[in-house]
Amino acid sequence: MSKKTIGWFYFKLTTNGNLIGEFSNNNDVEKIYTESADSIDEEKPEISFVGNYISTWQENNIPKFAHLKIDLKHKGRYSLIWTNKKKKKIFIGYGILANNMIVEDYREV
Repeated sequence: MSKKTIGWFYFKLTTNGNLIGEFSNNNDVEKIYTESADSIDEEKPEISFVGNYISTWQENNIPKFAHLKIDLKHKGRYSLIWTNKKKKKIFIGYGILANNMIVEDYREV
């Protein structure tokens, strides 16, 4: 059985409503990688970060894509869910707002 991924990352919101950030995880603790997410909502939500995105990152030099949904659960606390093309959850994460960034942890489902 392979170990499940557990990681940490941050996202910054761009002026165009997209996300840029970096992450690391237990599969390669030596490196920090980039992740970006393009907003796919036609109307921008009033609450920063909340919405639907197409997220892009690399694993072993292979590009990966997922749908990312960010919801506000409590004041300053967010939940994140990444799903694949079949709408199956692949990662879930929880974060807090700090210095205009979401700082969080995530894990493979």
